[in-house]
Amino acid sequence: MKPIPTISRQSHFSYVFKNATKVMSRSFIAYISPAKYDTSCIAYVAGKKVGNAVKRSYSKRRLRHIANSMIRNFEKYDMILIAKKQIINEPYNRLELEFKYIIQQHIN
Repeated sequence: MKPIPTISRQSHFSYVFKNATKVMSRSFIAYISPAKYDTSCIAYVAGKKVGNAVKRSYSKRRLRHIANSMIRNFEKYDMILIAKKQIINEPYNRLELEFKYIIQQHIN
Protein backbone atom coordinates (compact mmCIF):
# COMPACT_ATOMS: atom_id res chain seq x y z
CA MET A 1 0.00 0.00 0.00
CA LYS A 2 1.48 3.33 -1.09
CA PRO A 3 1.49 6.02 1.63
CA ILE A 4 -0.46 9.24 1.19
CA PRO A 5 1.65 12.26 0.14
CA THR A 6 2.38 14.67 2.98
CA ILE A 7 2.00 18.43 3.19
CA SER A 8 5.43 19.96 3.58
CA ARG A 9 5.33 23.54 2.26
CA GLN A 10 4.20 26.50 4.33
CA SER A 11 2.01 27.75 1.46
CA HIS A 12 0.15 24.44 1.40
CA PHE A 13 -0.37 24.56 5.19
CA SER A 14 -1.70 28.11 4.89
CA TYR A 15 -4.08 27.07 2.11
CA VAL A 16 -5.48 24.21 4.19
CA PHE A 17 -5.91 26.33 7.33
CA LYS A 18 -7.58 29.10 5.34
CA ASN A 19 -10.07 26.88 3.48
CA ALA A 20 -10.57 24.10 6.02
CA THR A 21 -13.39 22.89 8.16
CA LYS A 22 -12.20 22.29 11.71
CA VAL A 23 -13.45 19.07 13.28
CA MET A 24 -12.48 18.18 16.84
CA SER A 25 -12.39 14.83 18.57
CA ARG A 26 -11.15 13.75 21.96
CA SER A 27 -7.70 12.70 20.74
CA PHE A 28 -6.96 14.95 17.77
CA ILE A 29 -8.12 17.91 15.70
CA ALA A 30 -8.64 17.63 11.95
CA TYR A 31 -8.58 20.45 9.45
CA ILE A 32 -10.15 19.23 6.21
CA SER A 33 -10.21 21.27 3.00
CA PRO A 34 -10.67 20.63 -0.72
CA ALA A 35 -7.43 19.45 -2.32
CA LYS A 36 -5.11 22.15 -3.59
CA TYR A 37 -3.67 19.80 -6.21
CA ASP A 38 -4.98 16.70 -8.00
CA THR A 39 -4.07 14.31 -5.20
CA SER A 40 -4.95 14.29 -1.53
CA CYS A 41 -2.25 15.29 0.93
CA ILE A 42 -2.08 14.96 4.68
CA ALA A 43 0.03 16.37 7.52
CA TYR A 44 0.57 14.97 11.01
CA VAL A 45 1.37 17.45 13.78
CA ALA A 46 2.19 16.82 17.44
CA GLY A 47 3.21 19.80 19.54
CA LYS A 48 5.28 19.82 22.71
CA LYS A 49 2.11 19.65 24.82
CA VAL A 50 1.78 16.00 23.74
CA GLY A 51 5.03 15.09 25.50
CA ASN A 52 8.66 14.42 24.79
CA ALA A 53 10.03 13.44 21.37
CA VAL A 54 9.25 9.76 21.85
CA LYS A 55 5.59 10.45 22.66
CA ARG A 56 5.24 12.93 19.79
CA SER A 57 6.65 10.39 17.34
CA TYR A 58 4.40 7.70 18.75
CA SER A 59 1.30 9.88 18.35
CA LYS A 60 2.18 10.82 14.76
CA ARG A 61 2.86 7.16 13.95
CA ARG A 62 -0.60 6.22 15.27
CA LEU A 63 -2.28 8.98 13.25
CA ARG A 64 -0.34 7.98 10.13
CA HIS A 65 -1.35 4.34 10.42
CA ILE A 66 -5.04 5.14 10.92
CA ALA A 67 -5.10 7.65 8.07
CA ASN A 68 -3.29 5.33 5.64
CA SER A 69 -5.65 2.48 6.39
CA MET A 70 -8.90 4.49 6.15
CA ILE A 71 -8.43 7.46 3.89
CA ARG A 72 -8.49 5.61 0.57
CA ASN A 73 -12.18 6.41 0.18
CA PHE A 74 -11.64 10.05 1.04
CA GLU A 75 -10.09 11.44 -2.14
CA LYS A 76 -9.74 15.06 -3.25
CA TYR A 77 -9.24 16.44 0.26
CA ASP A 78 -6.23 17.81 2.09
CA MET A 79 -6.07 17.16 5.81
CA ILE A 80 -4.02 18.30 8.79
CA LEU A 81 -4.26 16.08 11.86
CA ILE A 82 -3.10 17.65 15.12
CA ALA A 83 -2.55 15.26 18.03
CA LYS A 84 -3.78 16.05 21.51
CA LYS A 85 -2.23 14.75 24.71
CA GLN A 86 -5.01 12.13 25.14
CA ILE A 87 -3.90 10.26 22.01
CA ILE A 88 -1.09 8.54 23.93
CA ASN A 89 -3.43 6.61 26.25
CA GLU A 90 -6.34 5.99 23.88
CA PRO A 91 -6.87 2.43 22.62
CA TYR A 92 -6.26 2.03 18.91
CA ASN A 93 -9.82 0.94 18.11
CA ARG A 94 -11.20 4.10 19.73
CA LEU A 95 -8.91 6.23 17.55
CA GLU A 96 -10.24 4.40 14.50
CA LEU A 97 -13.82 5.13 15.54
CA GLU A 98 -13.01 8.81 16.08
CA PHE A 99 -11.40 9.05 12.64
CA LYS A 100 -14.37 7.33 10.98
CA TYR A 101 -16.73 9.70 12.78
CA ILE A 102 -14.75 12.74 11.61
CA ILE A 103 -14.77 11.54 8.01
CA GLN A 104 -18.52 10.83 8.10
CA GLN A 105 -19.20 14.18 9.76
CA HIS A 106 -17.27 16.01 7.06
CA ILE A 107 -18.78 14.13 4.13
CA ASN A 108 -22.38 14.64 5.32
